[in-house]
Amino acid sequence: TLLAGNQRGAMEQRLQLALVIIRAVNGLLDPSQKRAHAISIASLAENMRMPRILVDIRHEATHKQLPSLELLRMAAEEALRYLHCVYWLPQRAKSQALAATETPTDDHSSDVKAADDARSSATAAVSSVP
Repeated sequence: TLLAGNQRGAMEQRLQLALVIIRAVNGLLDPSQKRAHAISIASLAENMRMPRILVDIRHEATHKQLPSLELLRMAAEEALRYLHCVYWLPQRAKSQALAATETPTDDHSSDVKAADDARSSATAAVSSVP
């Protein structure tokens, strides 16, 4: 049977969030599978200090039942926090360290202007969405 409008919208959101979590967990952990025999996702996640909730949600969505929208939203927020801590903060630190080692004669003003322009365009696009 076809779902009614609100039910379909909620189901689509659940499917989208589940897919994001599954792909994030797999994408972050699969490169760590370097042995002849596969290591469990839970073990890989533990080694990478990934929150267990992400592994559990991935397992539920992949092998059992689709978790609730509330649980998927919570897991998506946790995934963003995790990515912020393990990827974006270290990237910022590397970028700042690199900038500190550049000589004062390096001219990156055109790069900075292009980045500022792109940021302004993206902000304008996001703020125009209803």
